[in-house]
Amino acid sequence: MMTTIGGFAITALPDGALVQLSDADPTMLPRFKQTFPRARFRLATRSWHVPGVLAVNRVTRFAEAVAQEQREVQARIERILRDAEFEGHAIPLDTPGLEGRSYLAALAHNGQQLSTRHILVSVRDDHVRVGFAYNEEAVALVRTVPGARFLPDLKAWSVSLANVRALHGVVDRMEESLARAAAAAARERGVDEEAREAAARARRAGRVLMLLALRPVSGSLVRIGAEARVIDGFGRTFLLDPKTASVWGPHLHGQEGRPCCYAYTRAASPREAAVLKTQEAAHEAVRARLQLLGRARLAGRGQAAAHLHPSAHRHRS
Repeated sequence: MMTTIGGFAITALPDGALVQLSDADPTMLPRFKQTFPRARFRLATRSWHVPGVLAVNRVTRFAEAVAQEQREVQARIERILRDAEFEGHAIPLDTPGLEGRSYLAALAHNGQQLSTRHILVSVRDDHVRVGFAYNEEAVALVRTVPGARFLPDLKAWSVSLANVRALHGVVDRMEESLARAAAAAARERGVDEEAREAAARARRAGRVLMLLALRPVSGSLVRIGAEARVIDGFGRTFLLDPKTASVWGPHLHGQEGRPCCYAYTRAASPREAAVLKTQEAAHEAVRARLQLLGRARLAGRGQAAAHLHPSAHRHRS
């Protein structure tokens, strides 16, 4: 049968007593081990085994004495908190017995808090939850708090209310480490942002507006003015308006209302420029041949018309 007295859960055994200790008071375990030096911890039940026929009686008397002390300390702390609130003065945080929720109440009365700019501390039923961005030094510091454990699902740390004083002792150093890391990350983001802005400006500088119907495929080699360029991609499609047409040149006048898009280009490499030059020469040769062929066809049609009507002047006479 289990008996609960204060922070002690006592179970009678044939060879002694099984004792489970609450972690509400961080000083409890050292006192317990000093009072019962033969006690051994059992990991399976997470409890202490105190051997001896009179172990239950001894542990019960010890638990009752500790519970009475805790009631007296709690009454004194509550009186200190009431007096401080009434008189309006600060509460010394090193007051003996000021632990757990009483410590949090004293912090609030003094206008202090555990949360900082980079650390969020929220109070739960029997513990506080500590959340912060991963930082190796901050993690090492929070690990020094007795009973602190990581909650993987919440990406936060859990610290019992009994150890908020210890947590408060490392919060400032944790905040300093997190602030340094945040400042370094901000500088890196600033450099990255400047690089992104420069790249965006360069990308906008190399764009040209063209009608959707005349859009070449991405990766095409084109000549814009006298410069060889490569089309990297296209922006969204929109309808050409008079203002946009006037900005991009007279070749778009009269095309208002037609779908168009921006083509984003980059400067061609020397090899790509040579390929474009070869393509342009080939296109020019084809154009010249087609032009000659067209002239020949026109000339042939004219001769055929003359042969069809050799004496047309006689019909008019």
